[in-house]
Amino acid sequence: MPVIIFDDFTADNKFVTFPFKVKSSAMKILKLKDKKADLKFIFYQMQLIDVNTTTHKRYYISLYQNLPFIFPTDEQGEIDLEKQQQIVDEIEKQFTRLDTSVKDLKNVKKNIAVYTNAILKFAYYGTLTNANITWKKVGDFTDLSSGKAFKKSEYSNSGTRLFQIANVTFGKTIWEEIAYLPNDYMNEYPNLVLKNGDILMALNRPLLNHLLK
Repeated sequence: MPVIIFDDFTADNKFVTFPFKVKSSAMKILKLKDKKADLKFIFYQMQLIDVNTTTHKRYYISLYQNLPFIFPTDEQGEIDLEKQQQIVDEIEKQFTRLDTSVKDLKNVKKNIAVYTNAILKFAYYGTLTNANITWKKVGDFTDLSSGKAFKKSEYSNSGTRLFQIANVTFGKTIWEEIAYLPNDYMNEYPNLVLKNGDILMALNRPLLNHLLK
C-alpha cells in the first residue's frame, strides 16, 4: 500500500510504494483513510506548499495537517476520484516529457563544443553568408602579449582581480578560483591590464611562442 513519508522537522516528503522500516520519531507516515482521495494526487499537491522551515518545530502537526488542499468535484459537488487520477496521469506524462528534455539537454551540452566549432567554421569559411574569403595572419590585425606567472606570495585579499588559467574557458569567464593583486600592480604592469574588447587565450608555451614570432 503506498504511503507518503513526511519529515516533521524539514517538511521533506516522499511517495513510497515499497516496504521500509522507520528509524526516526520525526518521520510521519501518511496513509489514505478516505477512498474518495488519491494519495499521489495529495503528494503532488504537497510539492506546491512553500514553508519556511528555519524554525525547529514539528511542521506536520503545527501546519500541514490543517492546510486546505484542492480537490476536483463532480456535477453533484462530490470529490471526484477519477478526475484526481486523470490529473495525476497527466502530471506524470508531463514529468516524463520533462525528463526526456533534460536528457536531451545533457546530450546537447556534451556536444556543445562540437556544435559551436561547426557554426564558427560555417561562418568564417563563408558558408553561412556565401561570402568570399581570404587568408591573413592574425598578427597583421592584433597585438599579442603574454601574461605573467605571479607568485602566490604576491596575492592579496582584495585589489585587482587576477585572471588565471582556471578562469578562462571558451566564450566565457568562470570564477571557481579567485585571486587578487595589490592595486599598485596596475601601474607596475600596465601592459597586463585588460581593457574592454581584449581577448584572453589559455595557450601552452609552444603555441604562445609561435604566435609571438
